[in-house]
Amino acid sequence: MSALYHLAYISKSTLGDNPIFVRNEVQEILECAKRNNPRMHITGALLYSGGYFCQLIEGPRGKLEDLFETILRDDRHEAIEMLFFDPAPERLFGVWAMAFAGIEDDARFKIAGVRPSADQIYARKMGQNMIDTLSRLVAERQKNLGRESILNA
Repeated sequence: MSALYHLAYISKSTLGDNPIFVRNEVQEILECAKRNNPRMHITGALLYSGGYFCQLIEGPRGKLEDLFETILRDDRHEAIEMLFFDPAPERLFGVWAMAFAGIEDDARFKIAGVRPSADQIYARKMGQNMIDTLSRLVAERQKNLGRESILNA
């Protein structure tokens, strides 16, 4: 197995404001991840926060590069900003093909702060903050809803 990497990104949704449509599209993303990620040895977590997708994917470098190319072509979002793509000592979401951290009405993170800046320190800090938030929200969801409600690998 190749070395493990983490790739974190944030992007602006193009899904609009209809909460039912947004929920259905996010569910489709999660179902697709549940079908495809295990065979690529990819795991991760997704949060839809105030019109932004916030995601960490983890797995072998080449597989992440392939998946990210697919993500870049997905018309459900735009203004995609990679926060980091680094070697990782361990999986953070290893039991899920794609853990779901939830859908929030208000944006927790703002892509506007990352896009105009070439400051990698800022992007890295935002990425780490996003990972910490995803970890906490997934754990809360698991506790409150039970393991069956989170899409398992």
